[in-house]
Amino acid sequence: MAGIGGLVGGSALDDELKRSNVVRLRGLPFNATESDISDFFKGLEMGPDGVVICVNFQGRSTGQAYAQFATAEQANKALERNRQHIGSRYIEVFKGHPADMQGALRMVGRGSGALSGSGGLINMAIPGMTGNPDMRYTGVVRMRGMPYSCTSADIMAFFKGMQLAPDGVFLCTHADGRPTGEAFVEFVNEETAVRAMQLHREPMGTRYVELFRSTKGEMMTAVQQRVYGMFSSIGGFSQFGALAQLPGMMGPFGVQGLPGFNLAAFQAAGIGGKSGLQGLGDGSENVIIKMRGLPYNAGQRDILEFFEGYEIVLNGVHIVMGATDRPTGEAFVEFISSDEAQRAMERHRQNIGSRYIELFRATKRLIIHIEQLRCRSYTYSL
Repeated sequence: MAGIGGLVGGSALDDELKRSNVVRLRGLPFNATESDISDFFKGLEMGPDGVVICVNFQGRSTGQAYAQFATAEQANKALERNRQHIGSRYIEVFKGHPADMQGALRMVGRGSGALSGSGGLINMAIPGMTGNPDMRYTGVVRMRGMPYSCTSADIMAFFKGMQLAPDGVFLCTHADGRPTGEAFVEFVNEETAVRAMQLHREPMGTRYVELFRSTKGEMMTAVQQRVYGMFSSIGGFSQFGALAQLPGMMGPFGVQGLPGFNLAAFQAAGIGGKSGLQGLGDGSENVIIKMRGLPYNAGQRDILEFFEGYEIVLNGVHIVMGATDRPTGEAFVEFISSDEAQRAMERHRQNIGSRYIELFRATKRLIIHIEQLRCRSYTYSL
């Protein structure tokens, strides 16, 4: 049976994992779907959050996932599936922490990090967005030398007894989503960050971890590099921002009647204030599919024919262009409902011409998160 999976031995995290009704999966095929994982755990009772496949800032699968079960006992039974196969790959199954699963859910627009009730503001799942806004703030610690399997829950356990800022952990990754072994951690005040430095060179699993004093500006620079890396894969920031070019959000593909609307400039001019994002609708709508692997000469008609028989909203196809105005081989398609988008996933790995097309589910919320981060960068002195 697979182990508990905690890296900070003898800590309260071990007890929390034992009581957890969540498991973490590793080694998934990159084309695995939530249905594949549900079938993998057939016979066990799932919890309300079900399954979530982890994605990086580019929306691509990391090969990991979380599954929530009805009880901790059901989750313990799920550990018996450790090293069984999905397709040709064996899957590792560990106990997971609910906080890590919630982070993964927010990355795909599900879970508790949705819209708040005051003025339509978004509760940011992106690290650093809800903490101290001063870029000179020194209540931040940079970690180096962590195990590559380290999670946010492991870091919270490492700093047990010290209060972290909301969404205060940022795990650094390479462009392809692989962890670098580094992280930034924001604390509620600078005094707590000073106290945290006493854990310099303390072990996490089999590795000792180095700690360095840092600033909020350095943390946000790392976050923005990952965010901008995401947008470099979908054509970069245009005059109206990447958000303005996504279907169902703004501009000519939008449903709000605001052609050419630039959220960043709109808010920078002081218009809209705290409710500046209300007009975007429900960002949790899981109605978008990202296509990857398109022939470079594919047009909207080819995509509409590919999804013939599925209901796409008016002007709901957007082919992503690169910085040199050439197709990137990717596109976003908005369907009339989440159920219709799920049905359209049946076309995953079907062909357009001689190329098979990969499909990924997506929501509007992550794109809204990214654009609000970009808006805040107007006031950052990085």
